[in-house]
Amino acid sequence: MKLEIRTVDIKSVVLSAFPLTVFCLAILGGFVTFFVIDNPQYAMMSAMNKTISVAVYAIVYMLMMLALSVFAVFLYNFLGAVLGLRGITINLEETAEFVEQEEAEEAEEEETEQN
Repeated sequence: MKLEIRTVDIKSVVLSAFPLTVFCLAILGGFVTFFVIDNPQYAMMSAMNKTISVAVYAIVYMLMMLALSVFAVFLYNFLGAVLGLRGITINLEETAEFVEQEEAEEAEEEETEQN
């Protein structure tokens, strides 16, 4: 089965798990940047200053990645919907196990409807 993604809802990017995932990765990156890597610029900072730096780094990084993602989705929607270019095509293949499970569920539903 072929599916084509023509447009992406911007709300699905902003109001999903995506920003939280990026934020968690940014916290990890900030922790590595300020605590793990031995950088002489950060050597004089106290632990509290480094923690605040990690928080600010994570928030700014998340906002920048979210803005970039929203721009990319806007551009994708513009190119796909307005200019009429093709979207991303996904080929899905049903496995034998999935077909058997689906048939069993349909048979179960028919039995419950008959009773």
